[in-house]
Amino acid sequence: MKTKRYFKLILKPYNVILKHFDSDIRISIGKTFCCFPQLEEKEIEIPIVEDIAGRTAFYNKMQKRLKQYNIQGQYSSEILSFLHEIGHIYTYTRFNEIKYNFCTTLIKEIQAKHTNPKYLNFFYNCYFNLKLEKLADQWAMNFIKNNQELVDQWQIMLQENYNKVMPKFINHMKIKYHKDLLD
Repeated sequence: MKTKRYFKLILKPYNVILKHFDSDIRISIGKTFCCFPQLEEKEIEIPIVEDIAGRTAFYNKMQKRLKQYNIQGQYSSEILSFLHEIGHIYTYTRFNEIKYNFCTTLIKEIQAKHTNPKYLNFFYNCYFNLKLEKLADQWAMNFIKNNQELVDQWQIMLQENYNKVMPKFINHMKIKYHKDLLD
C-alpha cells in the first residue's frame, strides 16, 4: 500500500467527525495538531507522531480543564486535541489572531534564549494561557459537556482506527523508507 493511502486511512475517522461541523473544514497530515482558521477553507493538521513533551503538557492542561468544567470520563489526547482545534475555528477573530501571533513570537524568542529544559513547562503555560488557546479550550469543553455520548463514540472510533492502521503504517515506513517512527 502507498504512503498516501495510509494517510487517508489515518484521517478517515477525523473526516467522519468533521461531518458534524462545517463542510469547509479540511484536514491534512502535519507535524503537530494545529489549525488555520483564517483560511477560506479552514484546515486542521493531524500529526502521526508528535513531540512527547508538548503532547504531555497539552494533555495535562486539558485534564485540568475537564475538572474545571466538571466533566466526568477519560478522554484521549487525540479527541481532546481535535476538538480543541475545531474550537479554534468556532472562536476565531482576526483581532485576537494579531495579539496571538505577537505573543507566540515573543514566547518563542524568549524560549530560544532560555533553552534549559526546566523552563519548558513555563513556556507551555504561557502559550496555553493565550486568549485564543483558552477560547478553543472553552469551546471544546462545552462541546464535550453537551455531547458526551457522541464524543465517547468518536473516541472509540479513533482508537479502533489507530489500533488497526498504525501498526501497518509503522511497518510500511520501516520497509519503504527505512524510518522507524517509534525511535
